[in-house]
This record gives sequence, structure tokens and C-alpha cells, in this order.
Amino acid sequence: MASGNEVIVIGGGAAGLNAALTLAEMGIGVCLLEKEELLGGHSGRYACKATDACVSCGACSISRMVQKAGQEKLVRVLTGHRAVEAKQENGGFAVRAADSKGREEGIFAKSLILASGFSPFDPSSLALGYGRFANVISNYELEIILRRENNILRPSNNEPAQSIAFIQCIGSRDAKLGHLWCSQVCCPSSLRMASLGLAKNKQQKTSFFYIDLQNCPKQIKQADDKNLTLIRAIPADARLGEEEKIVLAWMDPKSGLLQEEAFDLVVLSVGITPSQETRFLLSGLTGEDSLPKIFGSASGSVHTAIPGLFMAGCARGPMSIADSIADAALAAWEAKKFMESKK
Repeated sequence: MASGNEVIVIGGGAAGLNAALTLAEMGIGVCLLEKEELLGGHSGRYACKATDACVSCGACSISRMVQKAGQEKLVRVLTGHRAVEAKQENGGFAVRAADSKGREEGIFAKSLILASGFSPFDPSSLALGYGRFANVISNYELEIILRRENNILRPSNNEPAQSIAFIQCIGSRDAKLGHLWCSQVCCPSSLRMASLGLAKNKQQKTSFFYIDLQNCPKQIKQADDKNLTLIRAIPADARLGEEEKIVLAWMDPKSGLLQEEAFDLVVLSVGITPSQETRFLLSGLTGEDSLPKIFGSASGSVHTAIPGLFMAGCARGPMSIADSIADAALAAWEAKKFMESKK
């Protein structure tokens, strides 16, 4: 079993990268495990939302951290390696990691940070056309389109979308699913994407369906009210209209009457849900599936019930990129304090 690392960090997204880099800056050796072939996690695929000025979306910080991690001598990066087991052993933590061909490697360290991210909610089961209609996509798919095309295009014909509906809280704030938490980032991110699309296409009209607006006073203030309509309702269903437009139906909150409108593109802002990888590893370490109890909790902590085991970023609840980075720095410092206490 390989040693020489004082901390193992599982997850190479925003939180994992900053935890590893913070530890390295303190002179602590790290093994950074990432199951994908590239570092960056979900946020590594996000598009920069800047128009004429930076809008603090955080996307650009990921590429800088990826580059820095590749150059840092105290950070051993293992991409394409999934943690298949984590357990306490000999006063530390032993992790088995397997690559895509099933070849395994054992790693031992004094401390372990779970920064294994989140799972986007799958909206396929909802009556909103996802997976059935080409022009119903998730916010994560729109991020990829924006990163590639620098514009909001319809998947059906690759033409700019003239009318767009963003539907918030898909898979979060839903008692039927048991997902009572707010995903924190969907409202500001969607409004930034709408603003970026408008900067590229002055004819774009956007309808923004929501339950409550969260964490986005700046984005609302910046929005052009002639091109952005805020609707406090969530559409019940979607059907295919002419020219592959998507017809949404919803109950108007003011009149109480049923409304219908056709859109070139519908974007579902899918919620942040617990990562299956985090649940699996945490269950193996603690003997119980404790993640749902703490996920999204305002009183959450980077500490766990196991000394030396820490959690950071969206592994323990919904956070923005900036908050994940800050959370990871705290986890790194707590790991350092733990190891110092054992000397």
C-alpha cells in the first residue's frame, strides 16, 4: 500500500482542488483522487458568464486550480481512479482506488477529506419533456453549450434561441422527493446565463419560473426587465408544439387562470443532490448512511464523527463555487490541526 501522503483528498472538483492546494501550501503531502479522466468536476465544464465585466460566477477559477495542481510537487494527482473502499486502519485511513481497467492501488494517509461533489437531479421522470424533446435541457447541458458556442443555441437546429424558459427548483425544495433543501446556486447561475445570452442576442426573451428567488439580488438588478419576465409559478407539464417549440402550461399566480406559451428552449435548473460516491464511502467509514441527515443542513460542519475524517464543498451540501473553495480551505486547516494534535 502506497504511503508518503499525509492526506488523501477524494474528488477533483472545486473543493477537492482547493483542499489539496491549501494543504500543499502548508507543506503537507496530498494524494488527490478523481474518478474522471480530467480534473475540475462539474464546475470544470461551466462557462464563463462575463459580458462586459466579470460577474463572479467562479468558472475561471477552476482552470487555474487545475493547472496549479498539475505543477504542485506535493500533490500527487490520480485521475481516472475511483475510490472503491475507504476504511480506518492503523490510526489513519486506507483507500483502495481502481482505474477504468479495474487495476487497483492502495493508498494510506493520516487524514481523509471527502470532497466528492454532488449528483445533479435526474428530471427524466417529470412531465416536462426532458429526454423526450430535444429543446428541453438541463442547466448543466446549457453550461456545455455556452462553453462551446458562447451563445444559447437550440439543440434541434443549432440556431440562437429567441425565447427561453428557465424553470427553477427541479429536484430541490420538493417534499414529495424528500429534498427540502434549496440548491443555492440555481437562481443566480440561470440569470447569469440569461444575461450572457442576451448580450449575444438582443432579441432574446426570457421567462424565469421560480418558487422564491435565492441569492441573486445583483443579477435581478442587472437584468433588463424588457427581456426578462419573472413568473412565480412552476409549469405542470410540457408538450411539443410547431417548429419543435416547447409549450408550457402553468397557473398564473395573479389571476389564477391557466396560461400557455411556446418557447424555443426550456432549461431545467436541476437541483444538487447527495453524491452516490459520497454516500457509499461515508457509509463504509461510519457504518451508516448518514449523508441525507446532514446534506443541506445550515448547521453542517467540515468535521465528521470520525477524528481525521473531514468533508468539504457540495459533498456535504449545496454550495456555490466560491463557497466550496472556502469550505475546502477550512477542511484543509482542520486536517492540519488534527495531524498536529497527534504528534
